[in-house]
Amino acid sequence: MADLIFYPQRGSYKITENGKNVLKNPPERITINYLKQFDNFSKNRNVGKSKKDNADEKDQEILERTPDELFELSYTQIINNLKEQLKQKVSESSPYFFEQIVLDLLLKMGYGGSESESGELTQRSSDEGIDGIIKEDKLGLDKIYIQAKKWEKPVGRPEIQKFVGALQGKRAKKGAYN
Repeated sequence: MADLIFYPQRGSYKITENGKNVLKNPPERITINYLKQFDNFSKNRNVGKSKKDNADEKDQEILERTPDELFELSYTQIINNLKEQLKQKVSESSPYFFEQIVLDLLLKMGYGGSESESGELTQRSSDEGIDGIIKEDKLGLDKIYIQAKKWEKPVGRPEIQKFVGALQGKRAKKGAYN
């Protein structure tokens, strides 16, 4: 933010003239208070903020936190951002890819035992309302039939009844609707 370094491309960093000047007389520690002396630091740090007081309060709050607290706060923000990005990617994925995600998740949760071959997706079309099958035992006698749909709102009764009908057609004892 202080423009002491820049990255012209991913994975590549270069030092700026300001950065070289700092290296001629390096500080003991580089803190937020130290970086405030650079005009670009304040500009870059306060992009989109309308009140200087708000920025000063946040700076003070950061200065008062311990490194462990800052690490935990950063970790929480990264996890929350990752969750949102993952939700976005899943919502943009194809229905077949979503069905594979659901099957993989159920297998990782322990359904079908420990073997990855315990689960399979059905064909993409004419699947008769069944998107995947998990074999609960090695012989494949007990099966869990899966229906996976990407719904923005709660699933209605007609969809559940269609799945129950598909289960009845397979003479299934177990099913999972996700």
